[in-house]
Amino acid sequence: WSLYGTSASPAARATELLFSGITAGAAMLPERLHEARVIELDPHRFRVEAREGRFELRAHSVQRHCDDIARPFFGALPRRRVPRLTRWGWSLLLALLRVGPLGRLITRRGE
Repeated sequence: WSLYGTSASPAARATELLFSGITAGAAMLPERLHEARVIELDPHRFRVEAREGRFELRAHSVQRHCDDIARPFFGALPRRRVPRLTRWGWSLLLALLRVGPLGRLITRRGE
């Protein structure tokens, strides 16, 4: 079950929460919530507070997905330029590895 929430603020980010193993309360939750807060009450018990209401549910686990995570993650890594010859070499090697089994299959059928 996934919970997708957004805020009315233009600076707010959309966040998706993925709950797995929900045992109670999921049928009452609307598909989208605004200004939602998720509070972990116990290791497997959560309370969701939003403009649409207050809901409690039990779930085995929860994962949080954000839209803007790639920019800060890759921004922390140093930029590295790969020489053109190296890129071409890797591309050629991968192409040959893909075609190699096909070539063997064609030569066996001709025998």
